Amino acid sequence: MIGILMLNTQFPRVIGDIGNPETFDRQALYYQVDQAVVDNIVSDQALPDSLVDQFVKGAKKLEKQGATVLGTSCGFLASSQSRIQAHIDIPIITSSLVLIPTLRTFFGTKTGIGVLTFDADKLGPSHIDTKPNTDTSSSVSASSIVTPAINIGGLPKDGELYQCIKKNRLTLDLDLAWQDVHNTAKLLIDTHPETTLLLIECTNISPYKDQLRAAFGLPVFDLVDALKWVKQSSLS
Repeated sequence: MIGILMLNTQFPRVIGDIGNPETFDRQALYYQVDQAVVDNIVSDQALPDSLVDQFVKGAKKLEKQGATVLGTSCGFLASSQSRIQAHIDIPIITSSLVLIPTLRTFFGTKTGIGVLTFDADKLGPSHIDTKPNTDTSSSVSASSIVTPAINIGGLPKDGELYQCIKKNRLTLDLDLAWQDVHNTAKLLIDTHPETTLLLIECTNISPYKDQLRAAFGLPVFDLVDALKWVKQSSLS
């Protein structure tokens, strides 16, 4: 079974989002970390031990319930990968960002990786071990990490999807959300034409990955597919 450590949110989780049970054909276990909200997880700093301890508590409970691989509902938890993993006996992929070394192995070290994130201003060295330089010339923020070739595109902060997540709204316009995702990816690719694959940090962008593949003709990777792949290696 796949186990998911969830932030405490109420915004819509459409099919394809890690928080929607239908994404995993209802073959997933969920644990909500009540103290974890968008504002204290989406941070450019390492999370405090007291908050990480709550994820460890949830991870242990999911493991006891029969989960064979764990994930989380927010890619910014990449900063806590090793701190959570140290306390459990099953694999955990806290974020698609931890796939970057594997993707470089598969595609080559010079591959241009485009990361689609919720907040490009907050994604940095605590999540990816390089320093980003942010380009704020557009309402759709894009930044580039100098070496190696990792480039970051953040959702527009005045857009539908960002505002829905940030304000924890109960409604989401799916068409406007897709426009946000499309525009973010287009700006990223136009600014960095060396981009050869897209990596979705924000699990709320995952429902649009097939549309991204069709629109830009690039491989698209996310946490949902990674968890399914690891789960398939197990009998349970």
